[in-house]
Amino acid sequence: LMKKMIEALCFLLIFLSLSSAHGPHLSCGTIDPSSADELRDANRMAKRMAKLIPQRQRIAEQRPTVLIDAVFQIIDNSEGSSLASRLWTTSTIEEEVNRINQHFAQTNFRFQVSSIIHTKSDRWASAGFNDGELVNEMVANLRIGGADVVNIFVNDGLCS
Repeated sequence: LMKKMIEALCFLLIFLSLSSAHGPHLSCGTIDPSSADELRDANRMAKRMAKLIPQRQRIAEQRPTVLIDAVFQIIDNSEGSSLASRLWTTSTIEEEVNRINQHFAQTNFRFQVSSIIHTKSDRWASAGFNDGELVNEMVANLRIGGADVVNIFVNDGLCS
């Protein structure tokens, strides 16, 4: 009996020493990956992703560019002294469209300024986001073009 207990104990010690040499066993019998394994897997994934980026760019280059007209609607007060009309100059608008195009650089969408329209209206000059009905009225009266034209409304109420 003592001999069988010693054999069982030796077997258990050998089993434990082998399992600790290969790391702890998980429920499915696999071992935890080492840092080297994780690094190798991360490098393999990075290489796969690096191959996908040029493929996606080639696909994007093959698609036609979608050019979207942008109409800037600058709403000024009757005196012509609103902050919006002073801040949103032609060069500011062109810079903003360039910035928008940079954000869309990975797509086939490009924006171009098709027109800048100045409207004088004391009623609409200070309409803000909380003035839903007034903003809807302004948009309904001033909007130009269909779904292929983006209208950007700028006034003191929407700028502040």
